[in-house]
Amino acid sequence: MKVFLQHLCMTGGVLGLLACHLSPSPATRIAASTDLRATSMHALLITSPQQKISGQIPYLAIQKLITGQQARHLLVQAQLFNSSGARQLIDYRVRWLDTNGIQVDTYMPWQVFSVEARQSAVLKVVAPNMQARDFVLELKRHD
Repeated sequence: MKVFLQHLCMTGGVLGLLACHLSPSPATRIAASTDLRATSMHALLITSPQQKISGQIPYLAIQKLITGQQARHLLVQAQLFNSSGARQLIDYRVRWLDTNGIQVDTYMPWQVFSVEARQSAVLKVVAPNMQARDFVLELKRHD
């Protein structure tokens, strides 16, 4: 019984150390011109998000723009803030680009996204294929 408990404690310690080692590290701040496909364990925080956004919507701000990886595909997460007193509906789509700036897939259709009054909302989008290394997030008011 004593040997079993020692083995159990050692296994728990090893698993605990492994969990600490595998926990994601904080996002690295990068310029918008860098290859944006992060490693699976490390997110990239874009320091100038306006360079990755096409279109402007009154009272809507990009608070944070982060890239990561999901199943080896580029993942983009944008935190949007609506400073107006009313809910805003926006249309968005992503233009996915390779390392040379060439579009890697056809345009995705416009999607509708809602941001409540004086609230933040997180928009997450995953690239359709593994060739995507960069992106442009296109925004417009929903008609």
